[in-house]
Amino acid sequence: MANERLRVLEDVEKEIASVLQCAGNIVLELSKDKTNASFLDRQLIQFQTSVNRVESELTSQIRYLTQVKRTTVVLVCERQQFQQQSCSA
Repeated sequence: MANERLRVLEDVEKEIASVLQCAGNIVLELSKDKTNASFLDRQLIQFQTSVNRVESELTSQIRYLTQVKRTTVVLVCERQQFQQQSCSA
């Protein structure tokens, strides 16, 4: 499970690099006197697709970490309650 989460984060990192590459290509193309509209369209679509993937995966990772945190807090509280009950008995 942990290895899968790390692999997903590595994929997100690659997707972020793709976003930056597309943004650079778009800026470079826009700086030209005569721009290639179809190239700009392709780069924009790839940029948007990559941004959506990054957002989706990071949202999923945040949801998972939030769930883990909640579970950990519950377990710590239960442990503390158990220890208090053991000490008073």
